[in-house]
Amino acid sequence: MLTDVTESHLMQVFMARQQRLLTMGELAAGLAHQIRTPLATALLYASQMTLPDRTSADLRRCGEKTIDSLKQLDRLVNDMLSFAQGGAARELVSVSALLEQVAQWLRPALRGGIRLTIRTQAPDLTLRANAPSLVSAILNLATNALQAATADLNLELLARRSESGGAQIVVSDNGPGIPAAIRERIFEPFFTTRTRGNGIGLSIVRSVVEAHRGSVRLAESIAGATFIIDLPVEEAA
Repeated sequence: MLTDVTESHLMQVFMARQQRLLTMGELAAGLAHQIRTPLATALLYASQMTLPDRTSADLRRCGEKTIDSLKQLDRLVNDMLSFAQGGAARELVSVSALLEQVAQWLRPALRGGIRLTIRTQAPDLTLRANAPSLVSAILNLATNALQAATADLNLELLARRSESGGAQIVVSDNGPGIPAAIRERIFEPFFTTRTRGNGIGLSIVRSVVEAHRGSVRLAESIAGATFIIDLPVEEAA
């Protein structure tokens, strides 16, 4: 006896996307004031560049501040797009290649005292994914570690095979870590302990990972923070 589950599967995909869009609408309401802040900063510094008697040092400083604010806006928009496109087209990708893409984005942001290490214990791991959104999710975890660092930091991206045979991506650091009192709330939308944080980053990370039929968790660690992403693998033909 055969049962056609095509319609049921399509309905599940449709409902999951509808839920993401509903949640994104709720996020957008709270995101509006977050967008205003970097936009206002960019406009302020851009306007100062047109004032008379500006020195080259003043122009350079205003230009850097404007670019920083626009980059912050770009990150917010990319986060929202990654969330909305959780059901976008997917292709067979190498887990090692995903980590290398993340590293390419991270290297320009590394400063003195920060070391980035990429390790692959299973170079043959492949999975079917929407690569840009998954790279964005991993990058979000790594960027959080960089922003929390106050001194020397060892940041590691590790790809390995889990005990169940799936793919695991581990993002770990030896930074200040996450207090026990808030560990259970870090994936909640709009929850943040930063004065300039928007509180949607980790929520979107979880949504992107779950859209790939995976899970993400904060693991117990003696020092720093360790996030583990579990994803189903798909062997290359």
